[in-house]
Amino acid sequence: YIVPFKTSSSAYDFYCSKRLKGDPSHSLAPSYRTLFENVDHTVDNNGYLNKLPLHLKSVTLAGFPVEDVPCIEICDVRGVVFSSHIGCKHTNMCTWNGDFGDGFYRVSQPVLGDFSVICRFGGDLAATKDKTT
Repeated sequence: YIVPFKTSSSAYDFYCSKRLKGDPSHSLAPSYRTLFENVDHTVDNNGYLNKLPLHLKSVTLAGFPVEDVPCIEICDVRGVVFSSHIGCKHTNMCTWNGDFGDGFYRVSQPVLGDFSVICRFGGDLAATKDKTT
């Protein structure tokens, strides 16, 4: 059964109502609703709203119960644009409070297009790139 939908979230709600046999209004987390809204804006504008790089000033972590400074990497369409660690040692671009598990990372880098923020264990495990961290 194919029918046109005004928004991507209404298409997903229709799918969930048929597939899950439940109330589709509770089928998505708010972050997914935002994702669908962004997809709709992109389609309506025939492209991304921000065609120029965005300037990412900082990343803040709160409530991580670990002693070693977590490793943060930021990647965009060009590859890695920021890394808080060199090998197993953290750089001076981050501050960490192990008592509260709070950290602040001074990124100050342009990010282009889609990007991801990756958080891994720090210390001896900072250089490990497999799924264990």
